[in-house]
Amino acid sequence: MKGNLGDWLPEAKLRAQRPRQSAKGPEFRPLLTLASLLSKLDIRMSKLDIIRVGFVLLSAIVAATPGGMAMEAKRLTTVVLTEDVDACSKFWTERLGFEQTMAVPAQQPGATGNQFAAVQNGKLELMFQSFASAEAELPGLFAQAPSQSFLLYVEVPDLDAAIERMSGLEPAISRRTTFYGSNEIGYRDPCGTIVVLAEFPEQAPEGD
Repeated sequence: MKGNLGDWLPEAKLRAQRPRQSAKGPEFRPLLTLASLLSKLDIRMSKLDIIRVGFVLLSAIVAATPGGMAMEAKRLTTVVLTEDVDACSKFWTERLGFEQTMAVPAQQPGATGNQFAAVQNGKLELMFQSFASAEAELPGLFAQAPSQSFLLYVEVPDLDAAIERMSGLEPAISRRTTFYGSNEIGYRDPCGTIVVLAEFPEQAPEGD
């Protein structure tokens, strides 16, 4: 059915104002905007054609937008499972200058110390949870987890100063210069996790 878009526009506005019960509602608004534009230009199209053109335009906008319609992530934090939460938290606060921001006492019978802790340095955050606590919370989930499947990579402004804070600890990764340009060294923390400390050379400003 064809007709003047001005005749269909009031109906479209009414639909746009109704409460939406599904996730399809927001997609209707670009079509309403398109209908308004075509109506002002006195272009006669069927409702189906308007929908088709609208989705083509919407797809083009999404394709031209960095990341498309990707989910927005507010924060990414690593949770390290360990036998000794307090030892891990102490390592990161005393050796690497983090601050403990949260601690939850152990709740399992006979357990001592904390079962969970979080440390933070600026926008960087790391969490620790005991194996016993994790197993009680999510039985069987971590039974097949590998003992070491990741490294924690920490970029520092002064590697020599960072190494001084590690005095008395044996490096797990000897100091080296990597193919991607960093000067780095690695240590194993009380959780058993390899912590890589890396310093990148300062790049000269463009034009120098």
